[in-house]
Amino acid sequence: MKKKLLFVNDEMVMGGVARILCNVLKRFDLDKYEIDVLILHPHGELLNEIPSGINRIQSSDLFNAVDVNLKFAVIQRRWKAVFNKLVFLFYMKTGLIKSLIKRERKKLLHKTYDIEIAAKEGFCTIFVANGDSKRKINWIHIDYSAVNYSSHHMDIMIDSLSHIDLNIAVSKRSKDAFRDLFGVSNIVSIRNLMDISGLKEKSLETCEIVYDSDCVNLVSVGRFHPQKAMDRLIHAMRSLQETGVKVHLYLVGDGELKADCEALAKRLGVYEQITFTGSKRNPMPYIKQADLFCLPSLYEGYPTTIIESFFAGTPVLSCDVSGVHEQITEGVNGWIVDNSQEAFISKLTEVAQNPNQLKSMRKSLVDYTYDNDSIFKEYVNAIEGQL
Repeated sequence: MKKKLLFVNDEMVMGGVARILCNVLKRFDLDKYEIDVLILHPHGELLNEIPSGINRIQSSDLFNAVDVNLKFAVIQRRWKAVFNKLVFLFYMKTGLIKSLIKRERKKLLHKTYDIEIAAKEGFCTIFVANGDSKRKINWIHIDYSAVNYSSHHMDIMIDSLSHIDLNIAVSKRSKDAFRDLFGVSNIVSIRNLMDISGLKEKSLETCEIVYDSDCVNLVSVGRFHPQKAMDRLIHAMRSLQETGVKVHLYLVGDGELKADCEALAKRLGVYEQITFTGSKRNPMPYIKQADLFCLPSLYEGYPTTIIESFFAGTPVLSCDVSGVHEQITEGVNGWIVDNSQEAFISKLTEVAQNPNQLKSMRKSLVDYTYDNDSIFKEYVNAIEGQL
């Protein structure tokens, strides 16, 4: 008899969590598992990448408020969204959200699951914890020592975690931080699963832009969001401009801070040296053409863009965030610097002035491998309770 699995995620916007969820779903043997996916707020570019054979359950409008940014909703004068978010926050603050979840689950879900997985920590955890599935898993993608998204509803989160059978963190640092903050012992770390064949195919696609070979070409891929600190790269371009090194930066992505970053680039006089490409379904050709991939984030869980860069043959300069020490070998395929704007700019200036070292690193990445099979086996053993 097939085991019944339910994955619960909040959204499917272009980014690490949604992409990794799709990677995992593709690997399951559908002769052994009957898999449903519930996207609480069903929007995002990756909705259509949920694999065939996976049943997608229609959500309730009540959960659309989960991902609404209250500040930006007010700025944009989206008053209905503001009202719904305030109601949602009231339910969270009072604990009434648990009753609401149980009521909505009865409407949405019409079977009992053997295993239910919160694909993202936070509200998905609370949703899964307040269900009746036989085994409950919580997937942690962020470093809680850097940011605590549950700070305003710690009581509900702690109560929910008491109903979770296993927590899976994507890196050692994120595991330690989550354990220390919430006092859980039932936690393991398992690296993210990658779509290796897909990455290789995507890297062969033609890029819409041909990079200038006379420049040191830098690239970064991500949302324009405070977490991603894209403004650090724009300030770095100003510093590089002063050294006389010919550099061009490609920023691949979209988000609420994109306009602010474009304005900053104009104000600093580096707008002509930066290409804002917007969101791209396939960023691999942009990464492949670059001499260096830059990760200036304030915090991460296990940044999969590093692995993507390595498969594209591009070395990485990263701030010290969760998950990078498991991926980058210092001076071999990249560098890790202290998580500050000053340290990042200093190292980037040094690296940009030594293009021969970047060329040497690119050659060393030709033989890069990633052990997907053992990672997926570890993941299946974890959710099945066989660790």
